Amino acid sequence: MGDICVSVAEKSREALLEQLRRLPERGAGCLEVRFDYLEEPTDLAEILDQRTCPLIATARRPEDGGRWNRPEAERRKLLRDACRAGFDYVDLEEDIAHHIPREGDAKRLISYHDMLGMPDNLPTLAHQLEAGDADVLKIAVMPQRVADTFRLLRWATSRKVPALVIAMGDLGVASRILNAKVGSPFTFAAADVASVVAPGMLTLAELRDVYHYPSIGADTRVFGVIGDPIAQSLSPKVHNAAFAADGQDTVYVPFRVPEEELDEFMAEATAFGIEGLSVTIPHKQRLLRHGDVRDPLVSAAHSSNTWVHAEGRRALFNTDGPAVLHALEQLRGTTVLENVTALILGAGGVSRTIAVVLGDAGAQVVLANRTRERAEALAKEVGVDAVDWEERGAVACDLLVNATKVGMVPKIDETPFPEASLREGMVVFDTVYNPERTKLIESAAARGCQVVTGAEMFVHQAEAQYRLFTGRAPKRGLMLEVVRQAFATNK
Repeated sequence: MGDICVSVAEKSREALLEQLRRLPERGAGCLEVRFDYLEEPTDLAEILDQRTCPLIATARRPEDGGRWNRPEAERRKLLRDACRAGFDYVDLEEDIAHHIPREGDAKRLISYHDMLGMPDNLPTLAHQLEAGDADVLKIAVMPQRVADTFRLLRWATSRKVPALVIAMGDLGVASRILNAKVGSPFTFAAADVASVVAPGMLTLAELRDVYHYPSIGADTRVFGVIGDPIAQSLSPKVHNAAFAADGQDTVYVPFRVPEEELDEFMAEATAFGIEGLSVTIPHKQRLLRHGDVRDPLVSAAHSSNTWVHAEGRRALFNTDGPAVLHALEQLRGTTVLENVTALILGAGGVSRTIAVVLGDAGAQVVLANRTRERAEALAKEVGVDAVDWEERGAVACDLLVNATKVGMVPKIDETPFPEASLREGMVVFDTVYNPERTKLIESAAARGCQVVTGAEMFVHQAEAQYRLFTGRAPKRGLMLEVVRQAFATNK
C-alpha cells in the first residue's frame, strides 16, 4: 500500500512553509518540495523544521517538466545539500545520479521523465536507473496509447527495487491509482486543481476521498469505466463510494479508451485482472465482440454498457434498459406502456436500447434524429417509426425521451425539443445527467409535465452494474446522494 505524496510547488517561502504545515493534516503521507518553483531563498533547515511526514527534495529541469531556470551547477549543489541536510528522499535524474554520491540517510529516488513519449526499451532503462544507486525508481512518461499504461504497470511488478510508475496525461490517469497495486511506494498528487504540476495529476482529495489510495494493495480488486471522453464521468465517485460503504477491498478507475484502441485495451484489461467495466460512448456496440455470453437485451439492442469477467467467462449486460423502466415505474406505478406514444430523440446506442425496451413494454415508438438516414436505419432494425428532426414537435407523444447530448455540460442553455410543443401531462425523460436539471427538464416542469432526470437513470443503471460486479446491492440511496453532492460541489 502506498502513500499520497503532494507536490508542493509554491513561489514564496511563506506559502511553502504553510503548505508543509497544513497538507499532512489533510491526509498527505509525504510531501515533495519543488525547489524549481521556489523564487525566494529558503534555508533547508527551516524547511526540515516543519517536517511532520517524509519530504522529497526535487529541482526539476524544464526538459523534464520542471521550471528550474538557474545554472545547472547550482541545482546539483542544492540536491547534494538536501542529501546532507536530512531530506528523506532526493530526486535525482538518471543522467546526473552518478555525479551526486550517496550522503547521509537520504534515500535516492532515481528518475526518468519523457514529456513527449514512451521509451521503447523499458528493461534497458530499468538497468540504467538501478545503476544510479537507487532506493526507488521513478518513470514518468507520456503514453501514446492506453496500452502503454499497462506496459508500465507490468514493468513495475518485475523490479527488485521499488518502482514508481506514472503514465501522464488523460490516457494514463489510471496509472496514478493502480501503481499502488503493483508496489509503488507512493503516488504524486496536487494540493488542489490550481496546483497541478503535471498532465493528468489528480488532487489529494480525489486520491484520498474517491479512490482511497492508501488502502490499495496487491490484492485489491479492480473495476473501471471506459469511454472517450471520460474525464467528466461520475461513475468512479458513485462506485467507489459504494465499495467503501460495503467494506470491500476494491477500486474503480477511469480509462480514456480511444475508439480505435478498444480491442487492444480489452486484451490488456483482461491480462491485468480487471474484473468488470462500465462502458460508455463510443464503445457500447463495439464491445459485443468481447463477450462470451450476453443477456437478452444486449442481443436485442446490439448494445452493452457492462462487461464482467469472472471464472474465465466474459459476460455482457445492458443495464440502461432496465434503468429506464425502473425510473418510469417509480413515476407511473407501472412498466406497461400500451396506448403510449413514445418519441425518442437521437439514434445512437442509448436510443437503440430505449427503443427496444419501450417497444417491448407496449409503447408505439417514434425516432427523430438530426440525420434522417440514421433514424430510419435504426427504426428499421428495431421495428419502430421515424420522423424528420424538424417534425419532432408535431408528434403527439405521451412520453418524450432525450437520448442526445443536447443540454449536457458545458452547453447547458440548449434544449433538443421545442418548448412550445411541451404539453401538460406529458412525461419528459432526459438521459443527460450533468446537469441534473437540464433546460429541457426545467421547461417541461414549468409546463406541467412529469419529469424523469438523467441522474435517476444513471443511478438505477449504476446500482444494477454494482449488483453484477459484486452480487450485492449497494447501500440504499447512496449513489444518488453522491451524484447530487457532486453536482452541488461543481456549481
